[in-house]
Amino acid sequence: MAQIIDINKEGIEYFNSEWSKVFNPNDIELRSLRQPSKIKPTKHPEDLRYYPFTWGVVIERRLSQLVIWDICLNKVQKISSSTVVEQVKSHIFVLLKNIIPEYTDEEPIMFNELSSKWVVYPGAKFSEITVGFKIEDEDIARKWMGSVMLASLVNEVLQAIYISQNDKKTPLTA
Repeated sequence: MAQIIDINKEGIEYFNSEWSKVFNPNDIELRSLRQPSKIKPTKHPEDLRYYPFTWGVVIERRLSQLVIWDICLNKVQKISSSTVVEQVKSHIFVLLKNIIPEYTDEEPIMFNELSSKWVVYPGAKFSEITVGFKIEDEDIARKWMGSVMLASLVNEVLQAIYISQNDKKTPLTA
């Protein structure tokens, strides 16, 4: 079985090394994904890859001039109610918008006129957070993703979407 990486210095280096696996929905790390059929194949199979972590998975899609990272969180992927999932995803986006307003936008990168940066926007059907950027910004976006998003923001999101109620953890549906 493949080693699954936790959020720490090793995990950041793992992501920055561009090590990943070709996407195969039958892989054990991907079995918990919500609606994997909504993940559109890329022109070349090796352009659809993923990074497994202990908290979830990052799916990387390379399109003609764009790279898209979809962050799928295990805790949210387990929620069966689509209404609750949408509420949690909205809460995640509001949280990120407050923490990193300079990088968040409702519009996906392909419809966005922002140049020389990446955009964090609400996740796709199968993900909770999506990060998109133009291919020429990949090096700096990958460094930011490894040192900011994966190193601290994912942990903040995971702590914020679950609250304790009578010693039982339940999804926050703000």
